[in-house]
Amino acid sequence: MKIAFYVFVAYALGGILYYPSQYSLFSFVFILVSSLPLFFAEKLSKYESYSNYRQVNPIIFYGIIILGIYNLQVIANNVGHSFFDIFSLSGIKSIAVESTTRRYEGNTLAHSGNPIILALSLWLVYRAGTQDSKTKNIYTILAFIPILMYTILTTEKWPSFLAGIFFVTGLVISNDNKMLFDILKGKIKYVFLFMLLMLLALFFRGFEGGVLKAIRLLFHYLFAQYNSFGYWYFKVYDYNLSLGKLTFIGPLDYIGVVSRSAGVFAQSLYYYGEPTNIYTAFRYIVEDFSILAPLIFNSIFAFFYVVFNHAKSRLISLVLVFMLFCAFLSTNTTPFVHNSVMLGIFFVIWSDLICERKWIPKI
Repeated sequence: MKIAFYVFVAYALGGILYYPSQYSLFSFVFILVSSLPLFFAEKLSKYESYSNYRQVNPIIFYGIIILGIYNLQVIANNVGHSFFDIFSLSGIKSIAVESTTRRYEGNTLAHSGNPIILALSLWLVYRAGTQDSKTKNIYTILAFIPILMYTILTTEKWPSFLAGIFFVTGLVISNDNKMLFDILKGKIKYVFLFMLLMLLALFFRGFEGGVLKAIRLLFHYLFAQYNSFGYWYFKVYDYNLSLGKLTFIGPLDYIGVVSRSAGVFAQSLYYYGEPTNIYTAFRYIVEDFSILAPLIFNSIFAFFYVVFNHAKSRLISLVLVFMLFCAFLSTNTTPFVHNSVMLGIFFVIWSDLICERKWIPKI
């Protein structure tokens, strides 16, 4: 839980550093206070624990890889190309341009792949993060390939961002704190690989600018929304509660209760000349349930974490895994806005619940 707290706060601190203002400062203080129950939950816990995963069954592993590759064919076919076009640079660029055009001009998801296959691919990346050090590198490379190609073909940063989140969550869940620090130091190369692929996605969508501008856009993608959240709260928020229609918009849209657009929020704010219509996960929760909701929800999850920790209950996986995803996703959205993400998290929680858990008494 302490790691979830640090992630929440680190994102908000990044927001201040990216765009210093009274609004980003408000966001930082608000998120810090709202997340404090998670920090204290770790202090009150009796054990450290981590999941002891076995290797993924090869049939399951390679079956999901094949499905992920099939998803690339779905993407290519959706924009009028054949699967074999992904084997040439010109074909990839043509698919990427058409996908971008349909996404921004047509406001449609016809450019994207199958969300269930994407959820399975994300689960596989999570499981790559849980593998032992002898097999982790090869698992990681193979598991990431379909999602990285998904990003390049659609020019969507979101799938690769999700893959990074699922992979790091796997590392966190399957290692104690001491082991985790050493492993993360050895995995720094994947951070640079992730940034490189994000840059490639920008260039394939027709980005015209230098590398430094592209890197600044990546920071914009991660941190601009913290000023936006503060601005929205003071300038736009009308205190009318939506009662879950935003926080759970993915499944509610699927069953026809509400209708969502591609970007959820229509209003864009500009920072250093670049727009964003993202307001962090906290806008969803506050607009649905009030300004106190994040603090209340974190307090409830912190309470159950302490209870399950003292009881050495496997149910701690429900709390720990879910809160890690909430933290990592909080710069953008909640776990229930995109159905593929929600389904991927469900797969992760299920696999962690049935996994052996190691308990280490705190000294």
